[in-house]
Amino acid sequence: MVRFKNRYFVLEIVHPLHASTHRSVQEQKLTSQEVYHSLKEEVHKSHGDYGSAAFSISCNVKYLNPYTNTIFVRIRRGPHRFLATTLPFIKKIGKQDNIFLNTLYVGATVRNCHKFLRNHNRQQLAVLLKKITHPEERKKLQTSLLRACVLENVETWNTQTPMQ
Repeated sequence: MVRFKNRYFVLEIVHPLHASTHRSVQEQKLTSQEVYHSLKEEVHKSHGDYGSAAFSISCNVKYLNPYTNTIFVRIRRGPHRFLATTLPFIKKIGKQDNIFLNTLYVGATVRNCHKFLRNHNRQQLAVLLKKITHPEERKKLQTSLLRACVLENVETWNTQTPMQ
């Protein structure tokens, strides 16, 4: 049996005009489908039909955190180059213009990406908690980041349990 090797991208949505005020994906009502279609459209512009076909077969937006503007994308190892070369050219996702995607990490395993994401979320939590004054928003942010850390523990547990 042939194993497909994947690459996992951890991306961050950056709003250069609103860097001082934290604009989250939740305020923009972005979905993972809009992110996927924006990525696919840009790959098609840069690499044509071949790049678009390779991308659409193997790409999946796994995770979108509305508070930290973090995106987690899985793509096969060969076509990951198409995605990596087109990320600097993405300026629009959904109805949001004038944004860009910052590549935080590219990894070969889900486990390493989750470790990076957990550490990155811890750093972001300290920054965001200083900015948020409303207690209900603070609680939502903490539960969202905690959910990402819990998912990592569940993934680890699922890989360690024996198959029956």
